[in-house]
Amino acid sequence: MTEAKASRGRPRVAPEDNETRERILNTAERLFAEKGFSKVTLRELTARAETNLAAVNYYFGSKDKLLLALIRRAAKGIYRERMELLAEAEQARGSREEKVRQVIYALVAPAVAAPDNEAEYFFGVLIARTLADGPDELSDILLRQTSHLTPFADALKKLLPEVPMEEIFWRLHFVLNIEHAIHTELGRLTHLSGGRCDIDDRSALLERIIDFAVPGLMAPVKSSPSTPQG
Repeated sequence: MTEAKASRGRPRVAPEDNETRERILNTAERLFAEKGFSKVTLRELTARAETNLAAVNYYFGSKDKLLLALIRRAAKGIYRERMELLAEAEQARGSREEKVRQVIYALVAPAVAAPDNEAEYFFGVLIARTLADGPDELSDILLRQTSHLTPFADALKKLLPEVPMEEIFWRLHFVLNIEHAIHTELGRLTHLSGGRCDIDDRSALLERIIDFAVPGLMAPVKSSPSTPQG
């Protein structure tokens, strides 16, 4: 094979270990979470990761595929922890309210509380920003990956049999949007409160979310939607 033919195809980057690949992922994770997917250039990313475009192309093929690899890496830990906590919640004893709290804790805690795994810490911010400005293909993939949330809806239905399944989905959706806002709108809270709200205490933040969400999840179901009176 001639030297010209050998140079075609993937750029040659020595794959002797995953150190470069992980450094690219870790750098992209921080930049995408901080600035959004569309505002981060590959030049900026490679400079921060102390590598080159050839390495990005070798390990991922494109910026879109880099983002997909990043989401898959972060999601794996989040989903696993959610299911482990849900299994514990379903076996727990206590009042109905306490059990609902544990189910919501299992759903929200892995993405809100600051974990030891930094990839999980950035996961919520990354997902929120990807849905806002990421490629349509990746946004579609994220939306299709909501199947892991079905067990949470089923668990809530068992605890709240009087609540129609449609209403369970609505209420679960509202809780997930609270989580989404935590990753995207805390700056607004800081401004609104004049700095009085401590957004850095993740444990207290998690408790506030659960305290707010549980009464709404357990609220009586109205017989029919109310119509505003003119």
